[in-house]
Amino acid sequence: VEGHLTGRDPWLPYHEQFRGPLGRLVGAQEREVVAMNSLTVNLHLLMASFYRPTPERFKIVVEDACFPSDSYAVASQAAFHGFDPGRAVVRLAPRDGEQTLRTEDVVGAIEREKPALVMLGGVNYLTGQWFDMPAITAAGHGAGAGGRVQMRRGARSGARGRTPRRAAGVQGRRAATSDSRSSGVAAARTVRREV
Repeated sequence: VEGHLTGRDPWLPYHEQFRGPLGRLVGAQEREVVAMNSLTVNLHLLMASFYRPTPERFKIVVEDACFPSDSYAVASQAAFHGFDPGRAVVRLAPRDGEQTLRTEDVVGAIEREKPALVMLGGVNYLTGQWFDMPAITAAGHGAGAGGRVQMRRGARSGARGRTPRRAAGVQGRRAATSDSRSSGVAAARTVRREV
């Protein structure tokens, strides 16, 4: 118990030593970042803000090859809200013979399914596919899934040397925001990395 406040690296403020390196990693200032929770806990917090299902609009769109804990998180959120995860979670898979999703297929699924939430990683952890987040976010909003672009798994995505926040077109200082609308679009432009 004494380790919380005493010793070479007390536990309570331990996360503060990562603010500078995390800020450089995601292209933010030290005062704009905090290390907190696990990725799965943060996804649940995100969905607590953005996933506002109704009997008519309850689906969550994810990529079929999303990180396993992401699958468990969306399924548990659907179940928590009283929906069958088998019906609520729409898993997008590439066309036969292809390894990655086409933007037009993602947009088409969003328009067809009219989801309450779209949750895609900007870069797929398994395939390395870089998603066209502006087009996907616009499709989500066009289909009625309000919200903001969400910057999860914050790591500078070196493909173009831009910071994730600027690459995704997010305004303001926060990487993740909440919205009072009844549904949401959560999309990322960053690489899955444990820090």
